[in-house]
Amino acid sequence: MYILMKSKRNTYRNIMERSLATMYQRIDLLLATIPQGTNLNKDKRANKVIRDVMAMEEEWIVDPDLRQELTMIDLHEQ
Repeated sequence: MYILMKSKRNTYRNIMERSLATMYQRIDLLLATIPQGTNLNKDKRANKVIRDVMAMEEEWIVDPDLRQELTMIDLHEQ
């Protein structure tokens, strides 16, 4: 029984690692479509991309304080 659980744990870990890597790549590709300095109030497509990325980050990083620290989005004015 223990060997079966260990095997499942390793399989689960591998799936989670691949899923997280794929999610990171997707977020990176999405953010690359938005030029730096874009006005999100005027660019509806860019605004939607930001909201989509924020939703993905929220799914993967449940703790809001940690998510704020680790987010790939910088909404501060340059």
